[in-house]
Amino acid sequence: MFSHCFNIDSYPSLYYNVYYRGDCMISVRLSKELKAKLEALAKQENMTKSDVVKEALSQYIIGHEKKQTPYELGKDLFGQHGSGQHDLAKSYKQKVRDKINAKNSY
Repeated sequence: MFSHCFNIDSYPSLYYNVYYRGDCMISVRLSKELKAKLEALAKQENMTKSDVVKEALSQYIIGHEKKQTPYELGKDLFGQHGSGQHDLAKSYKQKVRDKINAKNSY
């Protein structure tokens, strides 16, 4: 199986076909600037461009899978430092009115 690259200078983007162990192929459009950075990194790491792309994509997906919702990030903190008043969510308007009235009564 051979990968082919269309490197057409008249187009602003370049196409790369990437094979992963012969199982699947994807095409990725890169700007000339990103292509140059990819080539430099591949050369620096002594890797093929395909291997750099596969590793980067794998790390991105792993990071995305580990991403937690705001609730998941704080769930161990919820309820840890409560006021002991269990009706705050239901009676907050009345509590605000009481504070305003107390302030204005001076």
